[in-house]
Amino acid sequence: CHPWINAPVFDRKAMPEYVRNDFWWKPGCFGEPVIKHVVPRVASGIIPPLMKGADGVPIYRDQRIMTTFRESVKLLKQGEKLVIFADGIDENGEYKNEIHSGWLALGELFYKSAGQALRIYPVHVSKQERCFYVSKQLGDKVLVGKVNGDQEQELAAKIAPGLGKTR
Repeated sequence: CHPWINAPVFDRKAMPEYVRNDFWWKPGCFGEPVIKHVVPRVASGIIPPLMKGADGVPIYRDQRIMTTFRESVKLLKQGEKLVIFADGIDENGEYKNEIHSGWLALGELFYKSAGQALRIYPVHVSKQERCFYVSKQLGDKVLVGKVNGDQEQELAAKIAPGLGKTR
């Protein structure tokens, strides 16, 4: 399996800013000066080398997103599996009941390249139970062409139940 992972965690230079801005502490917390400066630098020395061994696909949040899609299509054509966390998490790590839809373009790209529909298996990860649950595959022809706004909502509605606890 190849998880989609935010690109800055692969890059020692980008990692400190990513850590400072995206997670791990709340502004104004006890020890913020140390945490704000020391932790990101330590993380940038440790995390990128570890993540390079994770076989992840870097997710770029700019024009380089096509690099993410090309690498993903290449892996899928080789029979590999991807793990994409499509559910919404806010800046505090709290679950937001929404599905991110940008990754849906992968279905069209894979279909154009391989002539096959992308298979989707919604997965729920339960921190409380320390377990994950895999739902049934969505239909065979779910992602075969361009996805418009209405289809995004329809797909999100099909995926959402699988992100809840199912067995």
